[in-house]
Amino acid sequence: MSELVPERRKCRALDGWEFDVLDFAAAGEPRGVVLCLHAMMVDRRTFWREGRASLVDVLVGAGLRVLVPDLRGHGESGPTVSEGGTWNYDELVDDIGTFVDFAVEITGGAAPVSIVGHSLGGHATLAYLGKTPDPRVGRLVLLGANIWGGPWEPRRLRLALKRAGTRVSDLLMRPFGKMPVRSMRMGTTDESFEYWKDLRRFILKGRWESRDGLDYYAGMGSIEAEVLQVISAGDKLLGRPEDGISFLEPLGDRRTLLHLGTPEAPGVLADLRPDHMQMVTRAESAPLWEEIARWLVRGGRGLLSPPCL
Repeated sequence: MSELVPERRKCRALDGWEFDVLDFAAAGEPRGVVLCLHAMMVDRRTFWREGRASLVDVLVGAGLRVLVPDLRGHGESGPTVSEGGTWNYDELVDDIGTFVDFAVEITGGAAPVSIVGHSLGGHATLAYLGKTPDPRVGRLVLLGANIWGGPWEPRRLRLALKRAGTRVSDLLMRPFGKMPVRSMRMGTTDESFEYWKDLRRFILKGRWESRDGLDYYAGMGSIEAEVLQVISAGDKLLGRPEDGISFLEPLGDRRTLLHLGTPEAPGVLADLRPDHMQMVTRAESAPLWEEIARWLVRGGRGLLSPPCL
């Protein structure tokens, strides 16, 4: 059970949007700083909630200072949709630079910044690093982080089904003027309809690009950070393993692949099969969290085996 007591901080984007950030001091001498960026339709509580075991606890215990913001329009970084907030995908991408600036500022640039990105938090970080080479980011952990239903979807029938489902979802969402996540019981945070329009474009046009035509996917080839990609055999929808593997091929040998629930995974991780959210929300994923902490502290490249006894 988490007994951490974070300090709440604020940082601000260039357009004036204010973010609420939880700042967790490292246990002992700091060995680096890590940004934890959450998925869409939720908020930062997936990474840390008082009284619950979490990835943040493990990272702090490994000597890492951890910063956990609520993304734009989520949690305490409102206004939320119900409060009149609206945002698009490109703004979320640009916000990654704001978070990196903040991490460097409060640590004095003493160590490279690492990022743990779950789903949206991960692929938005890839988009940012692809368009804005940033040597301050040395390591990146991606948890189920791939764009859904683009040309990297290896099965044509499944791609057709995803596109059909997207068109139906669009018809259902338009009357609400938002992604009514809470009403559909798909998460805790409604999403802006402008953001949904961007996701719809990615899926239907098969191109992951900004509103002004910048190809985010093409930019991945210029990313210099070391990347640990975590996918799970238990993720049957948003981060299916074959989709994720194909999506990150442009990273080449900068990527270390950890495929949970397969014989290739080290130690007990070969039997761990969390779904998309359970990678960060279930205490049973603690062996994964420990492996992530070791990978970050050691400095990337490869996996440790076994991850725990």
